[in-house]
Amino acid sequence: MKYIFLITAILLAIITTGCFESDHKIKTGYNTKASPDDSTIQQILKWKVITSFINRNDSSMATLYGNDIAVTYARTHIDSTYPAAAELALITWKQQNDEHWYGASIPATMLTAELVKFNTSANGTALPVYEKYLPKENTLSSEKTNTGVQTRMHFIITQHASLLP
Repeated sequence: MKYIFLITAILLAIITTGCFESDHKIKTGYNTKASPDDSTIQQILKWKVITSFINRNDSSMATLYGNDIAVTYARTHIDSTYPAAAELALITWKQQNDEHWYGASIPATMLTAELVKFNTSANGTALPVYEKYLPKENTLSSEKTNTGVQTRMHFIITQHASLLP
């Protein structure tokens, strides 16, 4: 009888210590590394997805988000003449392996956030304005350079919406 008690006690000790991680942290299952604590980016991540893609050359992934005006336009038109008040945001992340799904990749740290906003010009047409943000100590700061702005803006605007079933 005492052997049964002893074996049961040992098994319980093994089982209960095996359930805890070595650093006693509880995993949440959320990828908190992928979204900085910036309120602008948090709002953008609530927008609807227009399209997404990966770049295997530099192990990055990107998602093009849009506000309601931009998403409606992207899903119903094939050109890139967005109306005024449309806003697009291309968020690019470094990829990391998903520890929960073998062979899958998920976003790691955010690399850039590129925004294209369509303002109304003096003659009433929509005029695109480009902004680029780089993560800096978990916040975002605006980039002041104009290098390659037209190329990046053209790339973002000309992305087609993914086909949805």
